[in-house]
Amino acid sequence: MKLRYIALFLFFATTMTPLGAQDIDSTFAERFGRLALDCVAQEYPNKIAHVLAGDEDALPPRELTPAFFGCYDWHSAVHGHWLLARLARTWPESTLAPEARAALAVSLTPEKIAGEVRYLEGPGRVSFERPYGLAWLLQLAAELREWNHPQAREWAIAIEPLEQLAAARLREWIPKLTHPIRIGEHAQTAFAFGLIYDWALHTNDRETLSVVREASKRFYLGDRGCPLAYEPSGHDFLSPCLAEADLVRRLLTPTEFAAWLGSFLPTIPLDDDAPLWLSPAVVSDPGDPKLSHLDGLNLSRAWMIEGIVSALPTLDPRIQPLLDTARAHREAGLAAVTGEHYEGGHWLGSFAMYLVSARGGSRVIISGPFDVIYRGVDRGTVEDVVLPRAHKALADVTGYLGLSFDERITIDLSSRHRVPNQRGNTINLPAGTLYNDPDGYGISMVHEITHVVAASAYRPDRFYDDGLAVYLQARFGMASSYPNFERDLHQETVAIAAENGWYLSLGKAENIRRFTKSRVQRKLAYLQEGSFTKFLIERDGLEKYMKVYLGESLEDVYGKDLATLETEWRELLEAL
Repeated sequence: MKLRYIALFLFFATTMTPLGAQDIDSTFAERFGRLALDCVAQEYPNKIAHVLAGDEDALPPRELTPAFFGCYDWHSAVHGHWLLARLARTWPESTLAPEARAALAVSLTPEKIAGEVRYLEGPGRVSFERPYGLAWLLQLAAELREWNHPQAREWAIAIEPLEQLAAARLREWIPKLTHPIRIGEHAQTAFAFGLIYDWALHTNDRETLSVVREASKRFYLGDRGCPLAYEPSGHDFLSPCLAEADLVRRLLTPTEFAAWLGSFLPTIPLDDDAPLWLSPAVVSDPGDPKLSHLDGLNLSRAWMIEGIVSALPTLDPRIQPLLDTARAHREAGLAAVTGEHYEGGHWLGSFAMYLVSARGGSRVIISGPFDVIYRGVDRGTVEDVVLPRAHKALADVTGYLGLSFDERITIDLSSRHRVPNQRGNTINLPAGTLYNDPDGYGISMVHEITHVVAASAYRPDRFYDDGLAVYLQARFGMASSYPNFERDLHQETVAIAAENGWYLSLGKAENIRRFTKSRVQRKLAYLQEGSFTKFLIERDGLEKYMKVYLGESLEDVYGKDLATLETEWRELLEAL
């Protein structure tokens, strides 16, 4: 880790632009949406997985499967339509949303869906698109069911006969499986089970949910030491090991999942500074329809790892190494979704949309230098409240202090956290601070980011560390928060000292704050640290204070000892 204190103002705006994840993802979403719009009605080239029962079955794709004949193959057409529904639902103000709805209206008619049902019920087609395409069909149905839009309700009703047929096919097949299918392509059961499980949860289909849960536990809970070193195969677009872990996290409590994961993937690093756990796959020829699968692998690995992170207990030491790995795969995967080659463009957009819109249930948002893990908080609140404040706080703190900070910061937002706190580059925030605040802590984003940034290389005396964090929270805080709640630090210190009956000795304030059982004294200790910092900085300048912060003595910097400076500070307060 690096910390460089400089005299001149230093701030690199390009990495600190306060964009929330919603802004970033909407840009991506339109790019992906264009790929789907360009292919859902494109009939050729077309790869048909088709059993002919007679000459009459030798028909063009649009007559065989009238709703899902584009995008090169049936399953890609299905998840291409899901992409359009996801885009129009999640970003209704997007410039592509009207086009997406228009395309869905053309395909999802009762007549065309009836043609799809006839095709699936034809002889020799009991295994058609099982499980991958059928699982994606259920995801499309779930997206339509969850979408509060008049047209979406019509489309959900229209697609229901095909949805129910797909679910019945899967319910009949899954119990017959004696072994899971562990490959990295379409037949893999772990990924398909995850899609099916999520659909069953959304639709409250208890029968399907029970079938998937029973099979998942039977196939996977006893697995140990997944051979990740054997991955990837040259045509993989799904990771057998990560897909299994991403499925199992849906079935277990965080504590149970953490223990299972330790046995299943024991090589996950426990050290934040460990080398990248898994490197993104490299595609040698993106124009090859099979070799380009590896671009999809990078995308699916990213969302699967983010899903794994979401299910781990707070402060699990594997979280940061996993986030680093997910980010590397996310960046490599998204960079490959260009549409330059139809071989990848007809399907990679769906995988990218699944990632950026967190459809798999991930509770991770990556935005600029921040990785946000959120539990018990809706995604919109993270995007609209937490991330804008985090970006602004980082810009304010680095700009004011003149610090160059180029590391990642993890924000773990959970109801399991009692009070805001910081450990290394991880900030833990109680979810309750966003909705209600029974303990009166507020969103102390500036305070915790000050700890991360200013103490990144050198851990100063906690008195000065907390003093600086309290002072900057008072100076730049975007919300009323502990300990001064937007009141002047000096005046609030005087008020709480009067409530306490005396001031705390500055030399003992830190120990009192850490060990006292008195909430008033703890609050006063924080306030005195912040007030004394405000006194030193605003009287003698930031540069002198930072020298003390970084370890020089008060006598060397100010020519006075702590007792003398404390007396001068008290005189200032008494004059208020």
